Amino acid sequence: MREQNESVFEQGHTEIKAISASILDSIPHAVIGLKNRRIIFANHAVESVFGWKPDELIGETTRILYRSDEEYEEIARYAYPALEKQRTYSREYSCRHRDGRDIICLVSSSRIGESLQDGMIVVTYSDISDRKRAEKALNEYKARLEKMVVERTVDLRKTTVCMQHEVKERVSAELRLHEAHVKLLSILEGLNEAVYVSDLNTHEILYINKRMRDIFGNILGMKCWQRIQNQPGPCYFCTSNELLTSKGEPTGIYNITEHYHAVQDIWFLTQYRAIQWVDGRIVRLEIAMDITKRKWAEKAVHEIHLQKKAILDNIPDMAWLKDTEGRFIAVNEAFGKACGLIPEKVVGLTDLDIWPEKLAEKYREDDRRVMGCGSRKQVEEPLVGKNGDEMWLETIKTPINDEKGNIIGTAGIARDITRRKRAEDELKKHENELEAKSRNLEELNIALEVLLRKREGDKLQIEQKIVSNVRELILPYMEKLKNSRLNADQKACINIIETHLDDIISPFLNNVTSKYANLTPREVQIANLIRVGKTTKEIAQILNSSTATIDFHRNNIRNKLGLKDKNITLMAYLISLS
Repeated sequence: MREQNESVFEQGHTEIKAISASILDSIPHAVIGLKNRRIIFANHAVESVFGWKPDELIGETTRILYRSDEEYEEIARYAYPALEKQRTYSREYSCRHRDGRDIICLVSSSRIGESLQDGMIVVTYSDISDRKRAEKALNEYKARLEKMVVERTVDLRKTTVCMQHEVKERVSAELRLHEAHVKLLSILEGLNEAVYVSDLNTHEILYINKRMRDIFGNILGMKCWQRIQNQPGPCYFCTSNELLTSKGEPTGIYNITEHYHAVQDIWFLTQYRAIQWVDGRIVRLEIAMDITKRKWAEKAVHEIHLQKKAILDNIPDMAWLKDTEGRFIAVNEAFGKACGLIPEKVVGLTDLDIWPEKLAEKYREDDRRVMGCGSRKQVEEPLVGKNGDEMWLETIKTPINDEKGNIIGTAGIARDITRRKRAEDELKKHENELEAKSRNLEELNIALEVLLRKREGDKLQIEQKIVSNVRELILPYMEKLKNSRLNADQKACINIIETHLDDIISPFLNNVTSKYANLTPREVQIANLIRVGKTTKEIAQILNSSTATIDFHRNNIRNKLGLKDKNITLMAYLISLS
């Protein structure tokens, strides 16, 4: 039976180790265990993050994962004091890939045990290099775009002012109109955007600036649909009719569209309106700004968004990103399934728009605490799903920082631990039941022990009584009979009776004489007679001895029982022993 139990225990232990290893290998981030800064275990994800196989890292220090000794010591200066005060610590660090590449990792440390004296921590490395590069690219693109908008706005304002000035001058005088026209052409010529003017009816190109010539060559006098749009006839998508009122007058409004020119492989942001040309004709003025770089950047941002979504959807657990106001930036499929919405519909919402108010307020408070302390937080919390069922989640929330370290939002991952919580509740219930049964057994054992002690006491008293009665009531008279005038047969019978009496009381003698362990059998006999109140003379008559002999034995008994020079009678002491 013992071997069977050991086999079951070993099998259970092996299964637990296998489950632990499976959990580690299912985590997409590199996870290592450290003891005295040496690696004692690592999951398979370390190879995808650092290029090292797990077996190659076992026994090594984590210096192998950093770029220099200084950075290796730096993380110790920050991480270990933090882990003395709190269970977890997270921070971004520059690390080194096996092939020599620098990578940026979110390093999350967690101590095992109540303090670092236990000597073991678990560290998770998440490669965020792509995210950091994307953030940098987005910030640079945003700065460039803002600069372009400001510059373009200034230029457009200048152009608008000049064009308005031209219209006024035309009304007032032809001379001023001509001067304004010349000035307009000068401005258009100096613009970095491509500009052309075409007849609204004939589509003839009347004017092009330098930027337009650089792109399409000298196309004056040609048809716009032929050389600019590369069409066999007037464009079916032409918008010139939108530039005039019902009376055929310019609307005075710029229309703005984005257009891709396939031949030139350029994206343009075009602004066009109808104006009166110097010769009195109503013409189309079109200004096209090259936004190819911006479109590439938008495409890159879109691809980054798709990659981010793919990464989130690849996580089997619920995962999400929020801004500082608690609005969802992105969520994965698992999150959408839990709340009953497609992920795209969740973007822009808050917890209050999705979950019950009480839970939503708790989630928002957790986000505020994470952003307030700037560190990772792990909690177990309830969630009410779309069907109203309550489940339990193990949630990890971390702050998101920009390149300057400012917190710009939070990220979260939540794993369904409902089965585990139910198993824990069931286990707790069984533990309580076992504890109650254990208390009952303990009380029963105490009662049994009391009964056994009483039984042993009763048994000892009976044994003592039997021995005492034989020695006090039978043996003295047997001794008298032996010393009287008996014939041979009578003496033989007396001896037989004495032998049988010895056989009867011998099993009890060890217990009875244990109180008088160092007394001789004769002294034990005399002590029992003294205990029942017999005088020296009476004892001498019973044992057929002299009183001097009895006194001699009495003194020996007092000495052996440690009563010499003590003010206590031998009979009182012997009674106390019984």
